[in-house]
This record gives sequence, C-alpha cells and structure tokens, in this order.
Amino acid sequence: MFPLVVIIPVVVMVILNIFTSKSLNAIFKELPSGQTILAAIISLLAALVIGIFEETVLRGILFNYLSFLFRKTNYPLLFSGLGSSFFFGIVHLSNAIIGGAKLGYTLYQVLYAIAIGFTFAMLYAKTGSLIGPIILHAIIDWSDLFFNLAGEPSISGINWSIIIIIIMFAISGYLLYRTTQADSIKSLGF
Repeated sequence: MFPLVVIIPVVVMVILNIFTSKSLNAIFKELPSGQTILAAIISLLAALVIGIFEETVLRGILFNYLSFLFRKTNYPLLFSGLGSSFFFGIVHLSNAIIGGAKLGYTLYQVLYAIAIGFTFAMLYAKTGSLIGPIILHAIIDWSDLFFNLAGEPSISGINWSIIIIIIMFAISGYLLYRTTQADSIKSLGF
C-alpha cells in the first residue's frame, strides 16, 4: 500500500501542473516538434539534477544530521522529517528573492515544498534509499519545468487544488511516518 500513498499525490501534482500550464499551446502547436522534444529532454535533465542535489542535501545530509541531533528525543523521526521539510520549504523563498517569481506563487511553492519534503523524508526513512525521493522529486520538477515553459502557472481560481495537493502530501507523509519504525533512522547515517 505504501507505494500508492506516495504515487497518488505525485500524479495529482503532475496533472495540476498540466492543467495550470500557460505553455500547452506553445508546446504542442507553436514549437516545431524537434524543439518540443529538446525542451522535454532539457527540462528532464534539469529536473534530475535538481532532484539529485536537493534530495542528497536535504534528505541525505540534513535529515540524517537532524536525526542524529534528535536521536534522544521521543520523536526523532518526526522532528527530523519536519525540520528538513521546513528547511526545504524556506529554501523555495529564493525563487521570489533571487529568481523574481511572484510572491503568491512562491508562497504556494513553500507550502507544498514543506508537505512534499515531509513525504520524501518519510519515504527515505522507510526505504533507507534516496532513489525513490529523487525519482519522484524529478517527476514533479519535470512536469513543472516542461509544462510551464512560458512562465509561472496560472494558479488564480484553483486555490482549492493547491490546498488539496498540500493536504494529500501531508497525509501521505503522515501515513508513511506512522508505518515507519523510529529506530530505522539509526541505519541511515551518522
């Protein structure tokens, strides 16, 4: 059951990225097919690099370090997961500060990054591997990068969808947390 707990919110997130895309017309009608294929490949490679980097730093290093710091508390897994996911969310503020993204869209990214980060931290704790979080992270980022070539997605009027995504990932992370042994993080590092 646990793979579905993670895969369903990822699929919903990809669908949301497609439906809120400003780029569908440009991708499938205006760009020559070679450029569409090139855009898909480049965005996939970028998403893989981002997924590998962020998951290695935030789950592989930060989560493990936090699990070491919180090892003597009653909830080391919970505190480590929440700590690394909040940091993951805060990192996304750079999209507005450095990248020039709109503040509303950036806040949306921060909130879903926290929920996704917690889910990925619990997936990492449950499996002991970064492969799953890296692949799922790359799929989400690819759908965002590729389907939003023309800029930030149109999120006006779909706030209920954003809330649903955040809730789905929060539930997914919670279910993974409830089914993961707290002592399993001892084998992840430090």
